[in-house]
Amino acid sequence: MASQRIDMVIGIDVGMSGTAVAYSNLAKARHLDAPVMEFKNWENRDEEGKVPTQLIYDREDIDRGPIAWGFTKQDQPEYPSNHVYAKWFKIDFGHSSPYTIQQHPTRKDLPSADTCYEHFLSRLYSHIEKKLSASELKPMNKTWKDASIEFIFSFPATWDRATVEKLKGLAKKAGFGDHPKHRLTASLSEPEAVAVFSVLEDKIELQNDNTLLVVDAGGGTIDICLSKVKILGENDIRLAELKPNIGEDAGSTYIDSQFQELALEALEILKKAGHELPGGDPLELAWRMMNGEEFQNCKHSCNGLFADDDVFLVGIPGLNGNVSVEEANIMNGELRVKWYAPFVTIYAILGTSYLL
Repeated sequence: MASQRIDMVIGIDVGMSGTAVAYSNLAKARHLDAPVMEFKNWENRDEEGKVPTQLIYDREDIDRGPIAWGFTKQDQPEYPSNHVYAKWFKIDFGHSSPYTIQQHPTRKDLPSADTCYEHFLSRLYSHIEKKLSASELKPMNKTWKDASIEFIFSFPATWDRATVEKLKGLAKKAGFGDHPKHRLTASLSEPEAVAVFSVLEDKIELQNDNTLLVVDAGGGTIDICLSKVKILGENDIRLAELKPNIGEDAGSTYIDSQFQELALEALEILKKAGHELPGGDPLELAWRMMNGEEFQNCKHSCNGLFADDDVFLVGIPGLNGNVSVEEANIMNGELRVKWYAPFVTIYAILGTSYLL
């Protein structure tokens, strides 16, 4: 493929909580300043930059594979009782140690992280093929199979080469690089990819021998890249690694996990106090609260400027609004959580990650 002119480059970043895809149709632009386009054409949502990295299985028939992936249907109940959700499997994939983040209470029934990756990548590949074939290749009288396509995967700085190669193997089984004119690579860590994008697309002003520090804070890891800028020409900018990329297992999902633990503790106190819990299972209810809009909106609005005693409120689904248990920090059917508590872990890790 090295001697072929590439028709399209597709970049894939499978994140802990969301997956992003970008592409550049080189054939359409005839290789003259081909723009990089953000893929937004997802099922059930057509304006989102990322699709949730999640799979949904039928509780009674896990072996049949996922019944849905990514965004769920708008008219579907949020968490139907016969569905189990596979989320955050990226942290399992990159480590041999047991999963340390709280997950859906039925997680023990789900496939392995490797299988979840293969299932997710298979659905992702089929969707990309369907949408880009119609929008980008068909108008040029090209087919997906006959077009020359390069798929580029990014990966966390915490992964070793063996884990990267495992990702490539699963992506190949899912369909990426399966045709003779298609190629699959995984050559850039996530912070390196951010650095390249920042230089080429964000048009930041750089001078020769500048030092560029990139911190990629994602859902599962925080990755750091430190590079020296080398300007060889007007459109020829190189990045030379100053130190090996580093990463920490930290990210927004750890905030979610700590909130879930706080919610679970409060719900168990509430149950011991004699109050009936909606659904009856504290762990299931804590998981729903963690994934609910109220907590997620609070988390996204955090600017770090809060005192130790500042609180935010998250309603307990289905609980009577008159219920209050001071010991559980539950007032009028809502859980009162100090801002500091769910964010302390992530900020502690962030503070040590900058020690280059």
